[in-house]
Amino acid sequence: MGGQGREGYFTNPVVLSDVPDPDVVYDGRQYYMVSTTMYFAPSVPIMRSSDLVHWSIAGYTGPVLDDTDALALRNGENAYGQGSWAASIRHHDGTYYVSVGSLTTQKTYIYSTPSVEHGPWTRSVLDGYAHDQSLLFDGDDATSSTAVGRSTCAGSAGPTTGRSSGTARRRGSSRTRTSTRPAGCRRRARTPTRSATTTTCS
Repeated sequence: MGGQGREGYFTNPVVLSDVPDPDVVYDGRQYYMVSTTMYFAPSVPIMRSSDLVHWSIAGYTGPVLDDTDALALRNGENAYGQGSWAASIRHHDGTYYVSVGSLTTQKTYIYSTPSVEHGPWTRSVLDGYAHDQSLLFDGDDATSSTAVGRSTCAGSAGPTTGRSSGTARRRGSSRTRTSTRPAGCRRRARTPTRSATTTTCS
């Protein structure tokens, strides 16, 4: 998919499809893109391009985002207008990471893989919906922070990490809620320049 005009030019729309909130990463060979896919399945699709004009589906983070009645259209439930929003994709030290929040499950999912096309994918789940979050890397540590929304504590998982309990604090509130973050993550102390608590993963 994608539009190409005469050499050196392209035509809009580049992708003749609904691809809102795109996030793109370049690994030195290919560009990979994720976006908001809402209630569509399977899970989070990842698109691939060599020139930012011609795009194709490279793979998915998994067959389903989560096994819930709403996402599976069971028992009269549906996820219309909800599902997964504004995924983030990064490439760091040979590993690809995708994070995405779900309005349906009110959780945030962190996926990692050595290969977008071939997998395997590892999934970690954080309690709390992180809206428009982004994955950031600080040296050898990975930090997932929330740009907009209430859940400000999240972390990224390495290929073999599991889960451990932690807490997430609502921005502007003294309420603390239980969260789940990947093993190997640690809480960073709050500093005057940091407006939200973050979790780093080694």
